Amino acid sequence: MLAKLSRRDGLVISTGGGIILKESNRQILKENSNVIWLKASPGTIVQRVGLGKGRPLLKGKDVLQVVTELLGQREHLYSEVASYIVDTDNKSIDTIIEEIIEMMAREKKG
Repeated sequence: MLAKLSRRDGLVISTGGGIILKESNRQILKENSNVIWLKASPGTIVQRVGLGKGRPLLKGKDVLQVVTELLGQREHLYSEVASYIVDTDNKSIDTIIEEIIEMMAREKKG
């Protein structure tokens, strides 16, 4: 599905954090997309996911510990595919959106 969608213009594709684990997905993202990594600290992620209900990797576990471990395993992969990185800690959704729009506008001008 990622390969199919990434060939279309004008789409925003929101993926799960684990999509970058597969090499072919990373290749697709790098070749066909502007990838915006919405980076957050483990603490921020835990605040956002709560107790991990509905998230199999977190269910019944120490959520902070699991999130910290997952980030440790994945951060270099996120960095590998990211066209842009937006630190989302302590920012409102509106602020994050404004940052993304500004980055994309700079790219168009550049």
